[in-house]
Amino acid sequence: MRRGQKWEAPSNGPDWTDVAATMRAVGDLHHVVITFSYGPGAFDGPALFGALSAISIPVEGSVLGQPILAIALEFPCKDHRDITACIYAACLQMDFALSQKVWQQSKLPFTAE
Repeated sequence: MRRGQKWEAPSNGPDWTDVAATMRAVGDLHHVVITFSYGPGAFDGPALFGALSAISIPVEGSVLGQPILAIALEFPCKDHRDITACIYAACLQMDFALSQKVWQQSKLPFTAE
């Protein structure tokens, strides 16, 4: 992208568009709404504490779904250079955790009971 007369620095990691697209894709795949919230961190210094949550999509009645899963994160962290990478990684972790819940609840026809 161009701003004024200078090109912006290239990004080597996910940006907010990637985060939004991944949240939407994970939500659509698992039939949940993915939300992200953040506030001041738990220790001294400039830090953020966040939560990525999966909430079921209500079929009828209430406008509020049931909580399914939540993942906490804190930034800065040792694994990510910027907050978008931290949130993106949490989205992928959410997808993995939701997939595990599906497999744990599935009864495969060829397994012995």
